[in-house]
Amino acid sequence: MQRIAMGAGDDPVTAVASFRIRPGHDAAFAAGFEQLRNSLQDFDGYLRAQLFAPVEGVQDDTVIVFSFQSRDELDLWLESPARGEILDRLDEHLDGERQVNVVGGFGGWFSVDSKQVKTWKQSAIVLLGLYPTVLVLNETLGRIIPDSVPYLLNVLVSLMVSVSALSWLIMPRLTTVFANWLRD
Repeated sequence: MQRIAMGAGDDPVTAVASFRIRPGHDAAFAAGFEQLRNSLQDFDGYLRAQLFAPVEGVQDDTVIVFSFQSRDELDLWLESPARGEILDRLDEHLDGERQVNVVGGFGGWFSVDSKQVKTWKQSAIVLLGLYPTVLVLNETLGRIIPDSVPYLLNVLVSLMVSVSALSWLIMPRLTTVFANWLRD
């Protein structure tokens, strides 16, 4: 499975692609990466590309990180025939299907009709969801977690609960309620 995650906005954008390489195909994949890097250099806005090998016990995938000056320039690369040809050649060295997931500035919370939601609108909706969540959790967890729990652990627990609440409960509802506004 291939995953691509990237940020949004007018700043330089970095895409991260991860692959499972078939056993014994590492050298061929590395050579394919060099072809990929050479091809990237022909595209406007290209900044850099790096290949990271798997790390035993931490990460099973090989990861490619590549950056462009803008999202538009990255999109030209992603839609280019040159990229398609290289990926077709690399497919024989990959284990599993290639799937692409594109994620904006705040993860997958803001995929409205495949349009890029303005960053300031994303921030406003996140703030709208985060502020009451943090207030409620501080009150609730402050009563549940004993004072003897170290501060850093307390903060970690609060963050884990608030991120979970935002991801699965609050943000899906807020993005549905404000979908028309986010589209504008």
